[in-house]
Amino acid sequence: MCTMARLRLSSLMTLLGAVFFLSANVMAASAVLGVDLGTEYIKAALVKPGMPLDIVLTKDSRRKETSAIAFKPTPGGIKEGDDPAAGGKGTPLRAPGAPPVPESEIQRENITTETIYNCIAAPDPEAIKQIMSTLLNTSDVTSCLNTINSIKRLQGLALADVITALAEELTKLDVNPEVMITWLEGLAEIEHRVAGGGNEVLQTGAVVGVVRSGVELMSR
Repeated sequence: MCTMARLRLSSLMTLLGAVFFLSANVMAASAVLGVDLGTEYIKAALVKPGMPLDIVLTKDSRRKETSAIAFKPTPGGIKEGDDPAAGGKGTPLRAPGAPPVPESEIQRENITTETIYNCIAAPDPEAIKQIMSTLLNTSDVTSCLNTINSIKRLQGLALADVITALAEELTKLDVNPEVMITWLEGLAEIEHRVAGGGNEVLQTGAVVGVVRSGVELMSR
């Protein structure tokens, strides 16, 4: 009787061990997707066991997407005379029976360069030039940090986007190879730390330090 009980217990322990082993493997192979749904932009991050935080890129290789609502038209498209309010069969653009909105009350936003860059969540070249000019000509670290943080906040930019655009602008400068290597190596290392989940405040300060180090080399 005792032997049978031990055999049953041993079989049960083996089964539980197998279940635990399989579940552990499943958990180890799983990943978690986090979505930040904001009023203006959407971001997503993927976390995998043994891997650093990975920002999910959009189809345009951006780290964020503009929050928007899309209306799907009818298969044949909306044609003249299809207004449902007038008895047509098109997609309703206003409640049936509601009076049309007078042209004078329709507010249209002018499309500017700033509007375009904000829509695609890309740094405005003029803003990047302002950041670069501040970093190259201002030795005050606080002023440099305030400029970068202000532009990031106003345009909703990620530090990684700023680093990429800043590196492109710096490569256009005519400087000696030692300075250029200092800039590009330093920015590449910072970008790697940001992609790995590094603190963005600290890495912003590191960007200032890298560029200013190159400026000091230029003055020697």
